[in-house]
Amino acid sequence: MADSRSRSFAWILDHPRAAWGLVAALTALALLGLTKDLAPLRSRHQGVGALDQTLAELQGDFELDLGQALLVVRGESLFTPEAGAWLADLRVRLAAHEWVARTISLADLPDFRGGVVPHPLLPAADAAAEDWEEARERARQHPLARGLLLSEDGRTQLVPILMVGRFSYLSDLALATELRKIVAARAPPAGVQAELTGRGPLFLDHRLAFDRDHERLRFSAFALVAVLALLLFRNLPAAVIAGGAPALGLVWTFGLLSWLGESPSGLTKVVAPVLLMMVGFTDAVHLMLAMRRARAEGLDRRAASRQVVSALGGACLLTSVTTAIGFASLMIADAEILIGFGLACSVGALMTFLAVVLVVPLACASPLGRSIGHAPPAGGVVSRTLTAATRRLAPAARPIALFSVGITVVLAVVALGLRPNDRLAGDLPVDSPAGRGLAWAQAGFGGVLPLQVRVRWRDGSIEDLETELERIEELLRVEPLVTAISSARNLHAAFPPATRALIPAPVRRAWLREDLGQALIHFRLPDRGTAELRPLLDRLTLAFEEHAAPALEVELVGQAMVDTAWHERVTGDLARSLALAAGILFLVLTVALRSVRHGLLTLVPNTFPLVATAGVLRLSGTSLSFEAVTALVIALGIAVDDTVHLMTRYRRERRAGLGSQAALERTVDRVGAAMVLSTVVMVSGFAVVLTSELPATANFGALACGTIGAALLGDLVFLPALLLATER
Repeated sequence: MADSRSRSFAWILDHPRAAWGLVAALTALALLGLTKDLAPLRSRHQGVGALDQTLAELQGDFELDLGQALLVVRGESLFTPEAGAWLADLRVRLAAHEWVARTISLADLPDFRGGVVPHPLLPAADAAAEDWEEARERARQHPLARGLLLSEDGRTQLVPILMVGRFSYLSDLALATELRKIVAARAPPAGVQAELTGRGPLFLDHRLAFDRDHERLRFSAFALVAVLALLLFRNLPAAVIAGGAPALGLVWTFGLLSWLGESPSGLTKVVAPVLLMMVGFTDAVHLMLAMRRARAEGLDRRAASRQVVSALGGACLLTSVTTAIGFASLMIADAEILIGFGLACSVGALMTFLAVVLVVPLACASPLGRSIGHAPPAGGVVSRTLTAATRRLAPAARPIALFSVGITVVLAVVALGLRPNDRLAGDLPVDSPAGRGLAWAQAGFGGVLPLQVRVRWRDGSIEDLETELERIEELLRVEPLVTAISSARNLHAAFPPATRALIPAPVRRAWLREDLGQALIHFRLPDRGTAELRPLLDRLTLAFEEHAAPALEVELVGQAMVDTAWHERVTGDLARSLALAAGILFLVLTVALRSVRHGLLTLVPNTFPLVATAGVLRLSGTSLSFEAVTALVIALGIAVDDTVHLMTRYRRERRAGLGSQAALERTVDRVGAAMVLSTVVMVSGFAVVLTSELPATANFGALACGTIGAALLGDLVFLPALLLATER
């Protein structure tokens, strides 16, 4: 099948005008698409069902702090006239913003001081220093301040900023930018530090670093391809052809996506160009090395081009299809960012293949190909070295084959213990102001992730609400990670019975809605990651079910629940994508190679790099992150490429009458250098990503490098050993 497809690619050289016309037409359409602002053809829903709906209902019923924006103020001089005046002025300026509902601080809390007449908890701005110090001690004991707005040591203060409605990440980004400008407009007094943190500011810092990475990484990838092309071929025309073809494929890819109405996400803009450029360049390397070898054997440029595209066109098509399958498997996920990334990369894999298979032979057959040179000395050295290594591999083929199967199985078992994990501040640059504010809040309060327990009484009334709330709070206090527990009990402790009718409605509504028969218990959790929070959330849910009173319904809700469920679903989708891609690729290879046995043999070299990377993650104590699974899915599609080239050539040599050992040595001599050089290209390309300011993006690059490197070991050591051990 592969050979018949290969021969069909000869039409490119038989009808060069038509082929060049196709290149020109695709380029014109792509450029036109890039200039058009097309409406998306479809919209995608992204949510977590009942959890997300419940949180929206609660926000409408109660004054919920979703942790969208928090002002963190710390220092030894918090309780001074200067600090009080500065914070009061800042709150006024923040509250003036159209999307800020209100801010909450110690200045809002009443202090009854043993009587029924309320006094401000904080003194006037011109009060004496002794009055401010006394206010610190009163605040440290206040039921609505201690551990909620003021740390136990009195040196860190939280000022929640409540928004009008719920915000998406995009609106959070714009709003966080404006809030940060307001905070920065007036510096705090000496001895006081302030930072804005929360979901919006954290995402803002991530996005700013992401935008800085965007152009730099893309430029670095293109520059790297140019340098590698010159180093590999030591010839400017050859480097231009090998690097220009995949670059043209990128133009076709994003032009087609524009015609499809796809707006690239941040992940697609940063990672996809680097990835697709490297994928296309590896195919160009295979073609160019074969082209220069054919020229060295005496063929003219047109004959060499026709021979190479006929021999390798089918293999390159198969590698592109398998790569596209690996990327397309991401599209079964529910997350929009993964669907768009999978679509862009699968389309890109096919577009870059088409560009390479058209442009490289056409350009080499043109006058530009007169001086592409012969096979570089480096390629010859690599080929001879690999051929000698393959010859020495033969006596130990059976033990190596058994070892490859055994280590793959062992690592797969180890990898099964990986668990998904994600942190709110898990992907921030080192100098993130919001990350710094989050660290201050974590140190002062133990946690800032807000959660709630909703208590509903079924018959419309309850005799002793405080007793029921206390019973539920005791279940929370058992967990060491739970902090800042508050409920209507705190409210009642702050207001004497005779004054409770005077509690402001917004304050009461934060904990109690008697008209709805509902009450909330608020608490916070540290940003420790979903792998650690999930068992805690499950324990609390089970405890509430076991201790529920007949007349009460107790439910755990909150933004952390939504975030945890979303991350677990996305990671699960990625894992299913990986399994689906592996199964489909096995079937594709089996059909393409026309051999179930050969299809089964390819499972080891293609599975080994994935389980090796996952096993290292497990043994190092690292959890399974979004970036890790994405890297594994991508690497699977790429890792199959070398397997396809080796198996296609090996079967051709076997059909020519060579024995397994001779066929394998000749195969490695012909395609081994290209496999090594293409791996160097891919690893170098992903190594560029290691320079990202974002830890998760850098980790993505490291995992991809490791997986692709392990794939080369599987293809050049494990697969030859398996073939020698099983072939007659």
